[in-house]
Formats: sequence, structure tokens, C-alpha cells
Amino acid sequence: MDPGFLSYDEAGLPSSFHFALSAPLIDAGDPSLLDVDGSRSDPGIYGGPEGDGWDLDLEGYPDWFWPGTLDAAPEGFQPSDCDRDDLDASSH
Repeated sequence: MDPGFLSYDEAGLPSSFHFALSAPLIDAGDPSLLDVDGSRSDPGIYGGPEGDGWDLDLEGYPDWFWPGTLDAAPEGFQPSDCDRDDLDASSH
């Protein structure tokens, strides 16, 4: 089963580990854990209570944790508080 990552490179490998909005694995993680937005956890690095803790470029803005694009934030979360490119410290 294709996990439904947001984007893939020319070789078919994930270029983003965020899930697309249509991913079959959304809310399919550990039922005893919740995502940061209060929904059932997604599997992978952006799921569960620590899913919003990624700041790979260390510029102070975490990578977004929710499925889909940065602009599709869950209610109560501001896209401007998150990083568009968490591998580039010169962009936010």
C-alpha cells in the first residue's frame, strides 16, 4: 500500500514525509496516542504528541505536523508559526 506521502522525487522516493490529505494512513497510528491537534495519531515522524517537535534547521520554527500543505492548518494552529522548508534556515 502506498502510504500517501505529500510528494515524491523522480525515482519514486518520498521527498516529504508529510501525508497528503488523501493518505490512507491518516489517523491510523497508535490509538492510545493523540496528535498535537487532538485527533488520533498518524504514524511516522509527524504523528503523536511529539509530532510538532521537528526543527531540523534550528531556526526556531518547527516543521508543520499536519497532513496536506502548510496552509491547511487544523483549527487553532497558525501556519505562520511553522516552517515551510525545515532544511533551510534562511527560509520560514
